[in-house]
Amino acid sequence: MKKKFKKVIKIIVIVMVSLILLPFVAYGILLLTVPISRSDEGVYSYVYKKIPVGTSWDEVLEIIDDKGWEIKELHTDYGLCIYNEATTFFATDDELASREKSLSKSRVVGVKSMFVELGEFYGPFHTAVFVYIAFDEDDKLIEVTIRRDIDSF
Repeated sequence: MKKKFKKVIKIIVIVMVSLILLPFVAYGILLLTVPISRSDEGVYSYVYKKIPVGTSWDEVLEIIDDKGWEIKELHTDYGLCIYNEATTFFATDDELASREKSLSKSRVVGVKSMFVELGEFYGPFHTAVFVYIAFDEDDKLIEVTIRRDIDSF
C-alpha cells in the first residue's frame, strides 16, 4: 500500500511540475522559432539579414512582399526623425514643428521612409513588431529602427 501511495504522489508531483514548466518551455520555443519575438538586437539582426544596408527602395519593396510583411506607411518626400531607440517618427514639417523642444536630442535620417509591420505574436502578451526604414537620396537603405506595440489584458 505504501509503495502505491508513493508512486501516486510521485506521478502527481511530476504532473504538477510539468504543468508549471510548460508555459516557460512553450515561450522558449516561441523565442527560438519566431524571429520577431526576440530582443530588439535580435530583431535588428533579423531585419538587416533580410534587407541589408544599401538595399534599394525597389528591392526592399520586393522583399517586404516576399516575406508577407505589411507596409503601413510609405513616404517618398521625407525621412525619419530618430529621438532615441524607442522614439522614431516621420520627419514631416508638422511633426518636426510639434516636437521642436525635443529635436535637439534627435537626428533626421534619410529623405524617404516607410513603416512596415513585420508581424505579431502572443507570449505572454499580444505584441506587434514594426520597423521604420530610412533611405538616402540614392534610394538606398541607410537605417532601420524597431517599434513594438504591446497589448496587455
